[in-house]
Amino acid sequence: MFMRSTSLYFLFLLFAVLCGPLQAFALDPPDPPSLDGSRQEVESRVRTFDKFMMIHLRRLESRADSLDKENEEAEARELQGKVREYLEILRNSYEQALELHNDSALLHNFYAELLHDHLGQPGDAGKHWRRAIILDPHYGRALNNLGLLYCHEGRYSEGLEHLDSSLNEEPDNPDFLFNLVQIYLIHPEQVMLAKKINRRKLYETAMKMSEAAVRNAPGAFDLLRDYALNFFLADNFDSKPNWKKAAKAWQAARKKARLKADIFNTWLNEARVHIRNRDKSAARKCLTEAEALWPESPVVKTLFQSLEEDY
Repeated sequence: MFMRSTSLYFLFLLFAVLCGPLQAFALDPPDPPSLDGSRQEVESRVRTFDKFMMIHLRRLESRADSLDKENEEAEARELQGKVREYLEILRNSYEQALELHNDSALLHNFYAELLHDHLGQPGDAGKHWRRAIILDPHYGRALNNLGLLYCHEGRYSEGLEHLDSSLNEEPDNPDFLFNLVQIYLIHPEQVMLAKKINRRKLYETAMKMSEAAVRNAPGAFDLLRDYALNFFLADNFDSKPNWKKAAKAWQAARKKARLKADIFNTWLNEARVHIRNRDKSAARKCLTEAEALWPESPVVKTLFQSLEEDY
């Protein structure tokens, strides 16, 4: 349910090493985890199985999409069928574990995430998140998940209450901060009504949370990029943008960017920041760096032209 997913990069590498090429194992469903032992042992095994299965499913889905684009419809449908089969195996693992340990808030929460994110059953997911919170009222992840669900259902007062509660439990959790920022900036009218605040106060609060998210996860490129992008929204919230902070935010994001396209966009967006701050020299430098990465970019050419016209 989290709007931002924690990276499974290390597990993906381990899984690839253990399993080999996709073709070698795609059609053989993995064995479900043992449910022997204590509740904690069962929770650990089922969660580990869930993580490996999600990596497995992503690879299957990616391969199925590629086959579909290549008009290999029969093979694509076969893999899509396997995706559904594996999801049912995972569903059964959670249901069997919950039959033994219905008092596990952790199992209820992650089973709900499976129901919501992969099986299209938000109503049932909500029931399990509520159960998880009854079992553990201080369970931040379940509170956050249920809060997001309520907001998506239009129940903003209840949703925001749960999202706030999740942050009370884990005030430095970057995912919780990110999720609440998204709700604030994507659904401002509903948030203003529920919180009884004006647009400027909403934006100031969202930016503080966005800044806190990157402070608590300084290596997360997606959070750094989101924080930097949020500066461009200031005008929509009757606020004056701090372009110097915005430029530093794009510079910080660039240091953590891995992909060429992401590096290009950090240069491009920093250039836009300097243009709005009327710093022609800094803007030109950023556009030159962006052009070196993508010489034929029409956006870079347009921004270069706007520099000459505006000054």
